[in-house]
Amino acid sequence: MSNPLRCVDLVALVDLERAVGNPGVAEHYEAAMQQCARSGGVCQSPFRCRPEQPLCTTPATVTALPERPRSWRTQFGAAEVVPLATRRDVLVWTDSTTRMVERTGLPLDDLVTAQDRLGAFWRQWLALPGEGARRVTDLDWVQVADIDMLGRFHVVDVSPRQPKRFRILAWGVRITMGTGRPLSGTRFGDFPSPALVDSALYDIERAKRGLIGYARMRGTAPDGSSYRYRRLVLPARTGLRRTTDRVVIAVEFESTQGPIRAIG
Repeated sequence: MSNPLRCVDLVALVDLERAVGNPGVAEHYEAAMQQCARSGGVCQSPFRCRPEQPLCTTPATVTALPERPRSWRTQFGAAEVVPLATRRDVLVWTDSTTRMVERTGLPLDDLVTAQDRLGAFWRQWLALPGEGARRVTDLDWVQVADIDMLGRFHVVDVSPRQPKRFRILAWGVRITMGTGRPLSGTRFGDFPSPALVDSALYDIERAKRGLIGYARMRGTAPDGSSYRYRRLVLPARTGLRRTTDRVVIAVEFESTQGPIRAIG
């Protein structure tokens, strides 16, 4: 690894290892995070550390576990859709909270040569063994950290039949929604904004059917703030399953003027 893991990276690893059913490894990273805090470091991750400083002042040098054991027995009001006929592959969701979310489809081929974090993550994903839905457990956290994508993607359990019961197993800790609470463990039906939920489920449900979604998302929040980011939604699976039971959502923010943003 080119750089020591930062405190925010350790928070992401704790959630990810628990999400893929590896609590023992999660405890390893959690202990390192506590060591970092004891040494006087603080991180930018909300809910677990103070946000005053962007990096741990004395980063804990943590040995990632390349041969870590994996467990295959993992335990686990509607919005209005307004298609814009004058623009190709554009959908807009609105709801009574005055929230607006716009999705513009992007060509996936552009990611192959994209020289940014999202492009690098896509190339890492393509390099994983197998075809179609890759196993989340095959992701190498060391490589993910090297491209600065730890905490910039979510893992969703899509095994329930009803989409509103899909559950966020690991929320990207660098992404804040301004809710004031952690989002790992939240079901999509528990979010207050139908537009936000339905715009997310649009690509998540497609991913469950094996389709990859790549789009630019633009939205406004009830407080009038706005944001824009690119979103890559990937079908995934756990263990020896052949069906898609997980979805990975990677994001790269392009601009923000409010509480929905990436930290760091």
